[in-house]
Amino acid sequence: MGSVAKRECARGPRCRGRDPQTGQPAKLRGSNKGDVCALCERRHRGAIASPGGSRWLAATTQAIETVLSGKASLWDLLELDPANGGYGWKSDRGKVLTLLDSETLYKVSGWLDERTTEALERDECGRYAGLCYEVRTVAWLTSLPPDAPLLPAQGGGISPFRFVGYYVGSGRRKDLTKVVELDRLRRASRHYSERDLATALDIPRTTLQQMIQRMDEIRFSSEEFTPDDMAYVAFGRRRGREHNPDSF
Repeated sequence: MGSVAKRECARGPRCRGRDPQTGQPAKLRGSNKGDVCALCERRHRGAIASPGGSRWLAATTQAIETVLSGKASLWDLLELDPANGGYGWKSDRGKVLTLLDSETLYKVSGWLDERTTEALERDECGRYAGLCYEVRTVAWLTSLPPDAPLLPAQGGGISPFRFVGYYVGSGRRKDLTKVVELDRLRRASRHYSERDLATALDIPRTTLQQMIQRMDEIRFSSEEFTPDDMAYVAFGRRRGREHNPDSF
């Protein structure tokens, strides 16, 4: 009988014990009952999904595996590029976060908050702070009913966050939160006329029409957006990667 081929670490190209010359993942010892090598096990202990483990952890690592090859770890969230998208494109981070529901995202947020010191030590690209912010923001947005307002209700109420943008050159200042609010109102089950939208957002109808035109142009979505996306819809100044209308 021929020899049985040894199993390789399921982390694949991101295996900590891969051969430095060939780049091949580490071979697993016969006594190893898992599917990752000893180095990866130590590096990612508690961050890799296992049979019978937490559903939110499994859902998150499965989402990560849609953009990164090999068995995923929660720590791989720090490797997800937040800037390789652009107008009409989702970044790797955006693709992963929008696959998760609000309950799972709040679990992820709590996990990250509990490991701040370790996360900062692992964060080679300076992405931890932005990751935490985006996880919490997407979690909150996805938990809202379609008609729930992001802006303070008349006579009371406070929006959990507010984005303010400045137009470089003229110094014009705009509340970019209205861009997200406009998208959610347009997606709501109730139909809002242009007059209704302009009144709700407290902006002139001509401004509203320009915002809608730019929003449709870049296919803006409140489920996944960047500050540049909001700035373009609000001010009309295009920056960054050109939009490909046939791509997502």
